[in-house]
Amino acid sequence: MNSQNFSLKEVREELKETSFFSVKCDLFAGLQVALLSLPQALSYALIAGLPLSAGIFASVFSSAVAIFFSSSRYLIGGPVNTISIMLQTFLADMMFSQYQNATLDERQWGALMITAQISFLVALFQLLAAVLKLGKLTQFVSQPVVRGYMAGSMFAVMFAQLFIFFGLPKGYGGATLFLKAKAFFTHTHHIHWPTTLIGLFSLSLFLLLRRIDKRLPSGLITLFFSTSLLFLFNEFSPFMKNVAIMADGIDFVSIIPSFTFPDIDFSNVNQLVPISFAIALLSLVETTTTAKMMSTQTGQPASANREILSIGMGNLVSAFVGAMPIALSPLRSTLNQVSGAKTRLSGFFSTFFIALFVTLFAFVLNYVPLTTLSAMILVTAIYLINVKETLVCLKATPQDRFVLIATFLSCIFFSLDVAFYIGVVLSITSYLRKAAEPKLQEYRVRDTGELLSMKHLPENEPKVIRVIKVEGELFFGATTVFESSLKSFAKDNLTKVIILQLKNARDIDASTCITLLDLADSLKTAGCHFLIAGIALAEWEVLSISGVVERLGKENLFLFDDLSPNHYMKKAFQRAKILANESHSPSDPIEIIEVSVPDPA
Repeated sequence: MNSQNFSLKEVREELKETSFFSVKCDLFAGLQVALLSLPQALSYALIAGLPLSAGIFASVFSSAVAIFFSSSRYLIGGPVNTISIMLQTFLADMMFSQYQNATLDERQWGALMITAQISFLVALFQLLAAVLKLGKLTQFVSQPVVRGYMAGSMFAVMFAQLFIFFGLPKGYGGATLFLKAKAFFTHTHHIHWPTTLIGLFSLSLFLLLRRIDKRLPSGLITLFFSTSLLFLFNEFSPFMKNVAIMADGIDFVSIIPSFTFPDIDFSNVNQLVPISFAIALLSLVETTTTAKMMSTQTGQPASANREILSIGMGNLVSAFVGAMPIALSPLRSTLNQVSGAKTRLSGFFSTFFIALFVTLFAFVLNYVPLTTLSAMILVTAIYLINVKETLVCLKATPQDRFVLIATFLSCIFFSLDVAFYIGVVLSITSYLRKAAEPKLQEYRVRDTGELLSMKHLPENEPKVIRVIKVEGELFFGATTVFESSLKSFAKDNLTKVIILQLKNARDIDASTCITLLDLADSLKTAGCHFLIAGIALAEWEVLSISGVVERLGKENLFLFDDLSPNHYMKKAFQRAKILANESHSPSDPIEIIEVSVPDPA
């Protein structure tokens, strides 16, 4: 994707393209997105254990700001499932430790204040990443980590919502997925059957509508019929009177937020920073993945840093209006595009329609059965897992399989933010382990520079001059194995000169310089000369500034020249023959050993 600075160029170009036809298309697409986004906003607020306003404001105000700063006309931001789950586990722990004896209003206010602080820190991390162009941070979150986390998140969502779906008190739950599952299965005798019946009706209707036509606003239709059914039952029978509804725990009737500055509680900063960074990183992963997907589908280039900036600005708004953190939504963005959106006005129309629906029908929301929202969440939770991509990660390599399974198990026995970090650390550790194990492969070289396999040569053939080729990142993690491998060649008493070829080596650092100096001293003690050939200008500067050139001597170092690609090796070999005090002939036993250092992902 293109990297470009923020400007209003795309906005101005889209405004020039605006016509009656495009506005009509954008209105229709915005309506379609709004019909999908409203039930999701309610559901995600419920997942996180927040008032409905946290999801509504995120879908209206935070999303609108993100759309304005976006580089694409199709991308739609808002609250997403994975962030809601991670937020819920953290808030549940904070509520238990700090608001255990508080009233319901105090707990909701406390949850909103903590959420605002998290949104503010998430915004700071993301804006910093956008300014410094650190979008590549998402490379540290490998696909096995994402797939393992998604699988764990699916079960976390399901067990958290099963309590509401079956009418079980929330107090039976626990801080981890394992404790939630244990509590659920040991309290099934407390199931509230009227609640369960409404939940089963909602689940069946939602699945039926999705099967009939996925373009139907299944969520809103299900909310309407389940609320109407519960209302009719309550009118004619007391059987359903104890079914939990929105008004029992959450009261939301206004679309107008109260703007407050997020007051960071420094007594909780040690807890807030890790969860905020995890949410920021997860949001970046979802955002960049969605942007790439939509860019591929539409052919319209999108800027990774611009999308990170847009989401960061949206989260900054979330912090001031008491909304949830947001990310780009692949489902809403795809729906926006396939519904015929022509400009980013469709995104603004969708936020307008959400605000309009809430304003006109806020009183109805208070009577929505909680079990209906749980039913819809249970269905959408299944789509957190991409079965095909998960199977690819499980089959690819043993390391990928280990990281995925370990991340999934961490989601079961730890909080989701801790599990996310465990997966990232395991992924990075797995890469570093492979990068720090260079592979050796032997070749013989002719005078023309042609490489010959060593398979057909006698194993006991004497090797006076050895050429060792290094490819890839010669960073600190590989220096130990690299040094020990080279020292092993000097143990052969017949070896008089070792030529280290660095033409394809990159990113030499201080550890590499120290290793080269130690290696030269060790080889000198063993009676072996050490030459370095094929040094690029960037690497020469590092070696020169660090003092390696002076210590080893310029006569033993050979720069790579693009105009004469083989000249440096010819000069190095001539120097080696002088040092080895041998005359050159085509039968000279010269060996080239290739050291492959894997490139980072």
